[in-house]
Amino acid sequence: MNYFYGITNNIIKCQLTIPCFQNKGKRDDSYSLFEFKIINNKWQIIDLNHLKINKNFYRVNNELIKKNNFFCLLKKDNYKKIKILPKIELKNFNNFTDTDPAFRSNLKIYIEGGGHSSYQSEYPYAMTANRGSLLSPISTLLYKEADKNFIFLKNIMKVPSITQHKVFLVNISSKKIINEFFVHTNSINEIPIDKSYIKPEIYLCSKDIFFVPMFVSIKNDYLSIEHTHPPHDYVPGVNSKKKVSLLKDKVYEIIT
Repeated sequence: MNYFYGITNNIIKCQLTIPCFQNKGKRDDSYSLFEFKIINNKWQIIDLNHLKINKNFYRVNNELIKKNNFFCLLKKDNYKKIKILPKIELKNFNNFTDTDPAFRSNLKIYIEGGGHSSYQSEYPYAMTANRGSLLSPISTLLYKEADKNFIFLKNIMKVPSITQHKVFLVNISSKKIINEFFVHTNSINEIPIDKSYIKPEIYLCSKDIFFVPMFVSIKNDYLSIEHTHPPHDYVPGVNSKKKVSLLKDKVYEIIT
């Protein structure tokens, strides 16, 4: 099962388009689109079937995309069961979006009067139980000559609570913390990145929480969005996982 999300701030707007069919063409019209958000430590679930623009797609516009909400396809019967148990943990409510290649929506980000870019938006259910960690270089996906650079961090946890954590920018050469930021679970977190941080030796990391990082650069009201890859994708050779493990140990020693 996949969840879908958007990102927005005082500069960037977005539009989310979610297909009603699998990537091999299979359809199941018993599924509808629902919004999930947390109110008073409970899941609030809202039917958004009216956002279906045709038989193939749902469209979620910027005004419905918030810092702490996300969307998924559910059958009406599943929705009725969840609605009467608002404290329930998220579960694998459907297998319709369990596909290979991955079932994805399209997240369009744009600046009014400027440009736009697109990104595949999906958050697999399996990751909602992942406390995990995060380690990513930032110079490969941000543009030093941009007017503004942001990293957006998305987290979805099974339980309906919002907890605070820290993420760090670390210089692995000088072994120093460059900056640190408070972030929250079940939210989109926005981190502005000063261009002086965009160097090969600067890494974004957290030790106790997992996020999906999205990197956005803006230049002359045009923008790009990219996602990070696991650290071993950047390390060549047969011992890439061992090298990454050593790098993580080095970084975690700095932040602890």
